[in-house]
Order: sequence, then C-alpha cells, then structure tokens
Amino acid sequence: MTDEFATAMRRSLAQTRAGNPFEATRLIQEALSGKTADTTSRDAPRAQKRLASDDHIEDAEVVDTKAPRRSARRPLGEVIAGLTRRPGGLPRRARGVVTEPPLADGARFERRKYKGPQGARDYRLYVPSKAGVSAATKVRGVIVMLHGCTQTPEDFAVGTAMNSAADQHGFVVVYPEQTRVQNAQLCWNWFQPGDQRAGAGE
Repeated sequence: MTDEFATAMRRSLAQTRAGNPFEATRLIQEALSGKTADTTSRDAPRAQKRLASDDHIEDAEVVDTKAPRRSARRPLGEVIAGLTRRPGGLPRRARGVVTEPPLADGARFERRKYKGPQGARDYRLYVPSKAGVSAATKVRGVIVMLHGCTQTPEDFAVGTAMNSAADQHGFVVVYPEQTRVQNAQLCWNWFQPGDQRAGAGE
C-alpha cells in the first residue's frame, strides 16, 4: 500500500467518524482512481512540526535523491473483478446450486419479496424454532444481514451461523439479496451517493 493510498484511507476514516460520508466516499473514489488530493497546504503545519522535532539530528547521509516510481493505479472495476476471482484450489460451486443452512426443528427459512418506492428485492427470512424461543423471551428483535460481494443470502447464513444464534437468543434474521442487475458483482452499492441517504436508494 502506497503512502498516498494509506493517507487517503486514514482521511476517509476520519470523515466517516465525523459524520461526513460523502467526503469519505469522495476520498476513497479518488484514491481508487489513482488521483491524489492536493494535501500540501493541509499537511504543511504537521510536516513543519516533524521537521522541527528532528532538528536535533546532526548527521544525515543522502542515499538516493530519485523519487520512487509509483506503479499505475488500476481502475476500480478491475480491482473489484480481481477481488472476486476464486483463488486456485477452492472447490467450485455448480451454477445455480444453493447450499441451504441447517434448520433447527420447527424453524423456518423462507424466501420472500419486499416492494417499496425504491424498487423490489428478494430476501430470506429466518424465524427461529419455537423450542429455541422460550415463553419468557419470545422474539427479541430483528437483525438484517447484508451479504458480501459475489455472495448469496444462503452463503452468508451458512458462513456466519447467524441462524443458530437466532435460535439461541430469540431473534429473527433478514437476509436481503442483491441482484446482478443492480451490481454485476452482487455488491451493495454503499459507495454511491444516492445509496447513502435514509429513505432513498438501497
């Protein structure tokens, strides 16, 4: 990871913590596209402090005055495509085959569809077994699980074992399903400004 990229990620994290997701997203998009923000004026005071604190160094040897060559940055689409390639040696799942998570006796893992002003999405709904939910606890809440890129709700349910936790603690689990129409890699579009507002987008 180059210094510029690491700096951009740190700035993006700071913007996220400050409640400014638009600026955080802009910084990430700039970093991934290979652009470097003009940070000279912002970093000047810090750099001057570092220089002042290093004034006690008496001797220094200049080894190489050439700036290191930076490798060309790849477009975001190429980076995402590389991340979604299956590493060698892993078994390949047959196309269209869904691995269902194990079901406790009396539990339900239903396929449903939500329709709203922003569109429609299929989702899987896990309702815990009655044996796992005592009369004292009943259903305690709902957890929404957003799967990762190239995953399905079923993959995510199997990998996280969240349905077993739901049986144990008495909550319902909702697994929304992304489609290739909305994102070719099945990622959620969190990085698009239109999907970062309440009541709009995804």
